[in-house]
Amino acid sequence: MSGKPPLYDVAPLAAHIQSLHDTGMSFGLIARRANVSTSTILYITKGRTKKCRREKAQRILAVRPRDYDDLAVRPSHGCRRRVQALYRAGHGPDAIASVAGLYTSTISGLANGHHATVDGRTARAVEAAYRVLLPTIGTHRKARARAIQCGWAPAGAWSDIDDPACTPDIADEIPDWRNQRQVAEDRRAEIRHLSSYGIPEDEIADRLDMNPRYVHDLLREIRKQAVAA
Repeated sequence: MSGKPPLYDVAPLAAHIQSLHDTGMSFGLIARRANVSTSTILYITKGRTKKCRREKAQRILAVRPRDYDDLAVRPSHGCRRRVQALYRAGHGPDAIASVAGLYTSTISGLANGHHATVDGRTARAVEAAYRVLLPTIGTHRKARARAIQCGWAPAGAWSDIDDPACTPDIADEIPDWRNQRQVAEDRRAEIRHLSSYGIPEDEIADRLDMNPRYVHDLLREIRKQAVAA
């Protein structure tokens, strides 16, 4: 016998469940991940029970934020950010839809923020397309121009693209054709990001529609700064 009481106070459980729910996890999903009934989760959150068996409590506390299963509907921000980053990298909705196996209208709707939630299949498809397309050269200049005009963040701006509380590491102002300085800073960040994938300099220049010599000189400067640091 461990000497621990068999029942556990539900106050910390209710707080943990609420924190999970705040990330977009439904009560049903939390119950599935904890291997308990949905009614158990609801009773705890509504204060209808004061104690819970310790083994159940431990399973509930072990559930981690944004641990979605295939049945779960989830907030769309991760998909939206990925699609917008692909636009920014020069990939149009048709190309993204083709790789993802989704309708072009679905991709456009995600980019424009028309979908508050997505199902598991859509989320997995967008994530797969993101992994495939991000290291490749995008040639859709209209998509890239729109992303810049709308201020959509490039992939490298996100420290955690799936965290709803995360904000992109870019300036607050929206870059456009009148703000060449901001556009240049964004492109420098994209060059650094693409280089981190091992993409050759000439491909980076082609992808971003930039002078190869500029890309070469900028990367050389970045490497010098890294050594000096």
